[in-house]
Amino acid sequence: MKTLGAREVISLPVLGIDKIDARVDTGAKSSSIHVEKIEEHEKNGVRYISFVIPAARNGRFETDEFTVKRVKSSNGEIQRRYAVKITVELYGERYKTDFTLASRHNMKFPVLLGRRILKNNFIVDVSKFNLSLQNK
Repeated sequence: MKTLGAREVISLPVLGIDKIDARVDTGAKSSSIHVEKIEEHEKNGVRYISFVIPAARNGRFETDEFTVKRVKSSNGEIQRRYAVKITVELYGERYKTDFTLASRHNMKFPVLLGRRILKNNFIVDVSKFNLSLQNK
């Protein structure tokens, strides 16, 4: 099993993001990514969401493959959030997991990696940083 540090530099290849800072949070159930301008709309009877990821080259994304989840935020507030599956690259390997779409503009890290991606894949050493980047 591979080890992650408290902070990692990850890639989100499907989104065109080669390197982005992520906080590894064993207290968070799901992963989260900073987005802006989330809009829900319908085309030909199919519901879509579109959103902007400021860190991505492509910027605006649209998908009909999403769910809506109830998430308890860091301040204990229950929020309704959209979730999409995103492929994460760590140690040169790819892992697909759910990410909730949230405004993280007040947070130091635009991405948070939660327990769902960590479970059965990684252990976390909070005294270390950027292990996956160094051992690619």
